[in-house]
Amino acid sequence: MALCTDAELRDGDVVGDPTEGALLVLAEKGGVDVSVLRSQRPRVREVPFDPDHKFMATFHRWTDDAGGDVVRCFVKGAPDVLAGRADRYLGGDGG
Repeated sequence: MALCTDAELRDGDVVGDPTEGALLVLAEKGGVDVSVLRSQRPRVREVPFDPDHKFMATFHRWTDDAGGDVVRCFVKGAPDVLAGRADRYLGGDGG
């Protein structure tokens, strides 16, 4: 949630959409240093939020478990839209 947002925290203030800012504040309160995370996982592309599509996606450089370079996608949006696009999910038991 800290990567799939355009909001920023500056000197304790939210700059940008208040809902996105709330996600950043939650991440920080949970122990995530958003600025460090964003520098470690740079955004390489994005699909901006569109009211017709009701979601936003960002793509970030990552390293997989084998040490290889990969790009990971993070998506947020209307639950009904995201569920309708999903072809599987990870349940509470990990399966």
